Amino acid sequence: MTPGLRYRLIAVVSDTGLPLALDRLDEILDPAIDTVSWFEAGKRMWRIEALTAAEPDREAVETALGTPFTIEPLPDVDWLAENRKSFQPVHAGRFFVYPSTFEGDIPQGACAIELDAGLAFGSGSHETTRGCLLAIDRLARRRRFRRPLDLGCGSGILAIAIAKAAHVRVLASDIDPVAVRVARENAQRNRVQNKVRAVVSPGWAHRDLRAVPRFDIIVANILARPLIRIAPETAGRL
Repeated sequence: MTPGLRYRLIAVVSDTGLPLALDRLDEILDPAIDTVSWFEAGKRMWRIEALTAAEPDREAVETALGTPFTIEPLPDVDWLAENRKSFQPVHAGRFFVYPSTFEGDIPQGACAIELDAGLAFGSGSHETTRGCLLAIDRLARRRRFRRPLDLGCGSGILAIAIAKAAHVRVLASDIDPVAVRVARENAQRNRVQNKVRAVVSPGWAHRDLRAVPRFDIIVANILARPLIRIAPETAGRL
């Protein structure tokens, strides 16, 4: 659990009442409120969830919302640690991705990557990541890459995979500085820090990306909309 968060408030409101409910909750709970989320809960209805450090004033919430709600204490759980416990090794072609808590044997001949689920996307368990690993494995058996790019690298898992499978230097980039830091740490953990260079770059903005006229493989395991938006330039740089 995020340190300091102790209570969760849950309420269901209509779609017309959602904006006002969010504004009023923000006024009532500030500065104890940490985060508010809302989800569709049926036809024209929304479920609001607010996480707070202090127990909300029930009378004030009732007056503000005018709708039934619940306030419940949160269990004192480190959800990131719990998620790591559930992270099982992943087989994808020659690659074997495993967490630091793994105590089993690494399969003979596997290209092993040690990686923990964390703040950056890419632990190997997501199907898009696994699909990219399978594609990298297949392509690396057919040809040699000299100028690879991991665009939107997240945890750096795909850049690490290319560096290990193709024995080549890999340029990696991400719009999120935290992801770039994590990618660098994971490269070091897997002893390919001299082969993986990670930089902060929104799309193709960084000078290191622009310095390479053409890449011979680009992996871009990112969300669909930004992928579509940068697709023309990405195709032109391949």
